[in-house]
Amino acid sequence: MNTVLADRKALLGDRISGVVITFTDGFTWSGEFNATYGDRKLTALLATCDQAKVSAVYLQVTSDPTPTTALTYPHITFLDEGR
Repeated sequence: MNTVLADRKALLGDRISGVVITFTDGFTWSGEFNATYGDRKLTALLATCDQAKVSAVYLQVTSDPTPTTALTYPHITFLDEGR
């Protein structure tokens, strides 16, 4: 089992290059994902998932000078992105 550790929470304006979505049933999905946190692309992706099973969302942030992993949750993302 892989464990993803977050360096900080997701912030509006973060440039994202990848995403890892963990589910309550132990399933994990990851992939390349180019977006900016707040542009609604992440909420569009999360809307295609079973909301009852999504546990956490980890973002690979490229706007920081060093590789950073940011943590968010679907309900927070929907609030942050105004959807």
